[in-house]
Formats: sequence, C-alpha cells, structure tokens
Amino acid sequence: MAGTAVGISGLWYDRSRPAVLGATLTLPVDQAYYLLTSLTLLITIAGASFWNLTALLLHRLLAANQNADVLDLEHRVAVLNLGTSAKVFLSAIKLYHAWLRKGVRNLEARTLLVLVPAGLVWSTFVIASILASRVAITDSNGDVISPIRPHRCGFFSFDVPENETDPFGMMRKIPNDTIQARNYASSFYNRASTSRPTLSRFKSITLSMDIDTAAQCPFRNPDRCRLGPNGAMAMRTGLLNSHEAFGINSHLADQVAFQYEATCSPVQPLDGEVRRHVRPGLAGDINRNVTRAYFGPYGDEDFTYEFYDETINTQAGYIVESYYARTNDWNPPTWVPIPDFNRTDADVTMFFLSQNKIGYIEPTFDPWFWANGSDWRKINSLNLTLANRFFSTMACTEQFRLCNPAKETPDACLPWTGLVPLQSALVENDPVTGGLFNVPQMLIAQRILTHMTRSTLHYSVVTLRGAALWANDLVYGNLSPGLPDNQWQMEALGWFQTSLAKLQSYIVQFAANSDDLGPYGRVRTPLDMLGTNSNGEHDEASNAVYHMMQDQCSNQLVRPTGEMQNFSFLGVMVIVLFSCTVIVLDLAGGVILEWLRRLLRRPSALAAARQADNIFHLVRLALRAHLPHGERWVLGQWEVPVWDGDLSIPRPYIEENGGLALYPDPSRVENHVPKGHWRVGEAMRVEEAEVDSLEMQDTTEIVA
Repeated sequence: MAGTAVGISGLWYDRSRPAVLGATLTLPVDQAYYLLTSLTLLITIAGASFWNLTALLLHRLLAANQNADVLDLEHRVAVLNLGTSAKVFLSAIKLYHAWLRKGVRNLEARTLLVLVPAGLVWSTFVIASILASRVAITDSNGDVISPIRPHRCGFFSFDVPENETDPFGMMRKIPNDTIQARNYASSFYNRASTSRPTLSRFKSITLSMDIDTAAQCPFRNPDRCRLGPNGAMAMRTGLLNSHEAFGINSHLADQVAFQYEATCSPVQPLDGEVRRHVRPGLAGDINRNVTRAYFGPYGDEDFTYEFYDETINTQAGYIVESYYARTNDWNPPTWVPIPDFNRTDADVTMFFLSQNKIGYIEPTFDPWFWANGSDWRKINSLNLTLANRFFSTMACTEQFRLCNPAKETPDACLPWTGLVPLQSALVENDPVTGGLFNVPQMLIAQRILTHMTRSTLHYSVVTLRGAALWANDLVYGNLSPGLPDNQWQMEALGWFQTSLAKLQSYIVQFAANSDDLGPYGRVRTPLDMLGTNSNGEHDEASNAVYHMMQDQCSNQLVRPTGEMQNFSFLGVMVIVLFSCTVIVLDLAGGVILEWLRRLLRRPSALAAARQADNIFHLVRLALRAHLPHGERWVLGQWEVPVWDGDLSIPRPYIEENGGLALYPDPSRVENHVPKGHWRVGEAMRVEEAEVDSLEMQDTTEIVA
C-alpha cells in the first residue's frame, strides 16, 4: 500500500523532538556511504591531531624533570616524534621491557605516565570511529523515516451526476483501496509473525491493539449475542498518536491521539425476525421465494436483508452483505436498527453471511458458519456438510474518541461515541475560549476522522462481499475443509485490521494522491477548503488555516521507496566541528608556541627541551661533528632546522662490538672499514687543524 510514496532527501525536522535533536539529514544510500566514510576519516585525523596536542602537554610535563636520565629522554623523544598515540603506547611497552632489569628508578610509574594518556587517546578515538556510524538513525524497527514528496495534496472526493455511473472513479478506487488494505493486513497484521513479503511504507508498520474474546455483549439486549452476555469479542487500539502512529509530523502541543474500538458478536434472532416470503414477479417474471431479516427498515423497505432461495442452487460461494447505521447521522439513514441494536453512542453494522453451496469436508460448529452435519450431500465418495441456515447474522458496534496528548488530565479526551457525534463535538470545540484542542490539533483530528469515514468495518466488507472472508482462501471450487470454532472472530479481526490499514493508507494519500479518480473525482486541496467572505477574499484566519494544512502536505512521514539513510544532523555537526577544531589547533600549535616564545623574548628550558627532542633537531645534533663549527644551521618554518649550504653526509655503519649504528667520525682518518660498510670519502670536509692532530695519532682505524 502507498507504494508510490517517495521520500525526499535533505534536511528536515522531526517535530516530536527538541529542535536541536530533531534536525535530521536524509541522503540516498550511495551518498550516505560517502558521508560515513568521510566522518570516520575525519575522526581518524582528529585523533592524530588530538594526540599531537596531548603530546605537547605530556612532553612539557616530562621535560620539567631536572634530573632526567636516558629513559626520560627516550620517553620525550617518543612522545614528541612518533606521531600517533598507538605508536607511543607500543613504544612505552617496548621501553619498559628494554629497561626492566637495568635498575631504573620508578620504572613502572614512569612508564604509566606515558602509557595511560596514549592508551586513553588511542582507545577513545578508536571507539569514536566505530561509533561514528551511530549518527545514522532509524526508527524502532530499524527502518528509515523521511517526509513524503507532496503530490496533489488534499482529500479525494467524487461528484457523480444523478443517473450517471463512475466506473473509473469511486467504483474502482474504494474497492481497490479495500483490497490493498486487506492484503496489507494479511501480510503485516494477521500473519505478521510468519510472513513479511513486502516493505511497509507507513511510519508505524502496524497499529497497536488489544483483543478481548470474552467481552460484554454490546447491544441493549445482551440475549442477542449467541454466545451469551460475555461472549462478544472487543478489539481496541491503543491511543494512536498522530505523529508516531500516522506520521503526521507535528510538535507535541499540536499532536492528537485517536482511539478506535469495535465489538462484534454473532446475533440470535428472535421469533418473527426471520421470515419466509414470496416476492411477486414483475412484468411476467415468475414469483421468487425469499427469506427476509427484520432488524429494522432499510431504505424504502420494511425489512433489513433479503435472501433469494434460488441462490443456494447456484455455484455461488460465500456472500456477505453489510448494513451500516451511523448514530445521529445528518444524512437520511439507510438502515434504522430496531431498539435492541440501536446505540446512541456507537455506530452499528450488521453482516449477513450466506454460504450457499459451500460443502464442508468436516462439520463446522462456528456460530456464524454453522454447518453441524444435519444437512449434507454426497459428491462421489465425499459426504459434504452444508450450512444449516440460509444466512447467518453478525453485528458489530464501533466507537471512536480523540484525546489531547499534551494534557495529562482526566478531561483530556472526548467521550467514546460514533463518528458523526465525534465530528460534531470537534466542530463545537472552540480553541479561542479554551477548548480541548488548538487549531492545528483540530485540523489533524478532522483529517483522521474524514479518512476514518471510509475505513470502517462496513467499508472493509461491502465492496468485497465474499472476498472479505479469510475462510474464502480455503475454498476450492465449492469445497472447504471444516472451519475452527472461532472462525467468526478471525473474520471480525481481519475486518478491523483492514480498517486500520486503510486508515493508514488514506493518511498518507492525503499528502500524495496518485490514483486516477476518473472524470468525476477530484482532490480538494488546502486552498479549496478555505472559506471566503462576501468579497470572495480569504480572511486572515482562513489564510492561517491554509498554511497549517499546506504544512501537513510537506510533513507527512513515510518509509521511502528508495534506499535512503537518515543521520542526526546534530551528531554530524558535532563530529565535524570538534574534529576541525582539533585539527586547526594542531596545525596552529607550533606557530602559537613560537609566537609566544618570541613575544616573551626570554629563553625557556622547556622550549629548549621541546626543540632538542624534536626529530629534526635530533638529526641536527647527530650531525654536528660533520659541520664546520655548526654556525650555518638556521631555524626554518615550523621550527625545522635547515642547512643553507651544500653538505654530503656519509652512510652510517654498524659498530662490531655494541651493534649500534654510527655515522663515520670525520675527526679520524679512515684506513680500514669492516667488510660491508661504507668508507668516508676523501671529499669529507674536515677542519685543517683536526687533520694535523690526526696525523700525530697512531690509530688510523675507524672504530667499528
């Protein structure tokens, strides 16, 4: 149902939540993948930048120790140069094991001083990267909700001229809507635990309900219920919130709660209420035997229902007829129930079931499908049980009410009643003088009640007749297996669920009407609903109502047909702003520190330690012996030391005794280098005084 519902992408607001939390970004799935990947990458970069800032503070703490030893220096170098918290975490473990048996003081505490901050930063941003996907949000069923794309928004209606038919409009739409609703109820309500073949388009896949199979008889005379005063079945929805249940996106103060109850029971006729008659033929036709039910006049007739005897001899299967009486209806009623079934606070529907030539393989003792075996026929080797009556009767009452969910008071609801009295009570509500509902709530309530008019049990049956029965799914030709004793309850529940599914569909259709309504059908848009003054102009109040209704057109929430993904806009912005802030601070950190150093114009031991422990300055210090006096080193951008001359550096070698890598010492003349190592070239620049001193030494080998 509502298969044409197309969700829109972009930024929208879930009005049931605070504004800052309700901002939602909806994107197609392919774009959603890019966003999630970008957020994860941004968090990773922010994690590295956050560690760089943490490393500056941690190095400052380590460098404050005036009695530093080699382990302190190695910790400082690791913290300042390894670049990531993960590498520092692992290097702290390596340094601990390397110095474990060297008698270093407070080894554990000093290791933890580096290990804990690195581990915390590492784990925090790893978790943040994993949880970045949590900004993608779904509803309680794990599905995406977004506003529908408005199309021909408004109520559909038909204006068929007298003596005309409309086969392409109302006569096609209403049955099709009922068939789709029944199929939806079959998939998502009646058999939801075993089959969900299609994707629902409604915000709430199913509407909550309670079922009582031992309810009180709903009629004035409780003896009318075949199963006794407590043998009826009551079906009642929960308080259906207009936002949560129907997807009408609105603020809490503008939401409405709707509740619907139906109570059904097979009916016990009294003497004289079912009679046999002979209907005279017209214009030479033969007379016809009929059986009539007298539960109140229908139209111009003094009876309610009439069954033609010859129907039972045809191949007709199940037939169900429906008669509907709305209490206090302002239109001339078509059926006027007798006092036992008349309710002033509920609508009443009576259903007549004729089973005709349906033959049951086993007897059926359901009170509505009564076929106990006393009437049977034999086909081939099968003894088939036939119905005991020409027709059976079941009646249901329907009640409705509206509540204001923003109020938690006993008077927050209008009383249970029929549709027409409830609509009248809503019209009489005056929001200006402190009525129960404000104007936006009244508009939402009217929208629900208008759609409910075509979603009652009567409309769930009248257009489908025999196809409105689950029992019909079991029929092969005119053969049926025996039915369970509660088949009537399953049928009534199916109608109730069909009514709910139909109501859900009509709520969505209000925002996006896509059906062909034929030549006499039209959609009454919000503009068409406005009244005008004597000059044909809309007054200020009418304009306000128009904008409220138009707002509902663009704020109907559905499950979109395309692959979409929702994101918490707040979550996305928190990640982006925090990450960018950390990255910018990291990039500017060195510049800020250098600016402060120059501003203060005084040497700092901590600044000197930070420079000396920097990996590029360690290179500078390691190569001091290769440079004449070191006067040509200068401080470049980002505190990087640079040499502005031309200098060739020999490759390092491994010392034979200690296994340590060394650069060749230019203060010595090379006569021998172990196999596999590089010699110092003759072009190595050495101070002339140092060469003279080397000539006076006996040792000419480079220490390997």
